[in-house]
Amino acid sequence: MLAAIFGVWASVAIAMSVNSGSVCEAPTDEELIELALDHVVKSQPGSVLRPESQGQPYELRLVSFPDKQSFLEANPNCCEVFTKSAIGEYITPKQRVRTNYAGSIRIRATTGVRENSNPKHYPSKTYAYTRIVHIDRCGKVINL
Repeated sequence: MLAAIFGVWASVAIAMSVNSGSVCEAPTDEELIELALDHVVKSQPGSVLRPESQGQPYELRLVSFPDKQSFLEANPNCCEVFTKSAIGEYITPKQRVRTNYAGSIRIRATTGVRENSNPKHYPSKTYAYTRIVHIDRCGKVINL
């Protein structure tokens, strides 16, 4: 009897370690936004390139935000949870299961363009961009 109980317990422990979905609880929408913002602020692009094949080429040097608070001050309505529409559009049913998918956040932001960009007379002092961040049930960013 004791061996049977231990066998069941060991099977459950192995299943939990293999399938992290049973261990983690999905983040709330607010937590998804916080996780996505943390990721975006930590991984801000230093520059953006557009090759000649896509039109007028440019290499823009972008101003980075020092922290999440300054990012949000400049982009107060930046974030949108779009998990339901992301499924099928960005996430296949197989990816949803395989990656332990929890949700997707669309972040629209604007940042400054530095003077040392190429061309020197870029028509705008700002650059707008959109980033989509997918997060798993354990709060980790999923790279698709």
